[in-house]
Amino acid sequence: MKVRFHLAKGKNFKKWQITDDDGIKSYFDPMDVKLTLYNCVLCNSKKTANKIYKGSSKTVCSWIKCEWVKIESATDISGKCIFYNPRVNPYWYDEEGTDIDGEHYETLKTNGKNVLVW
Repeated sequence: MKVRFHLAKGKNFKKWQITDDDGIKSYFDPMDVKLTLYNCVLCNSKKTANKIYKGSSKTVCSWIKCEWVKIESATDISGKCIFYNPRVNPYWYDEEGTDIDGEHYETLKTNGKNVLVW
């Protein structure tokens, strides 16, 4: 499965997009749900991310690959945040700014539009 934050204009703007192994996409409002992702890898297309970092228009260049996703009602949780914004850094990064592309995590959770290490 792939999970990413959907930023294309339209009815699913700023929603979590989950794409299953058959390519079927589902969308979830981050204010309504909390996602728990299991056996995760942070994926990034460095070439595309570097172009965006240098000023090109944004396009899909990052996602979280995972084995499965549990979807629950939104609750406020806290934890160590990880980030992705190719305008800031052309890679996934942690609170210290460290490049964490390709890192594996047993469990990640969403809190709104944020991704937390759990």
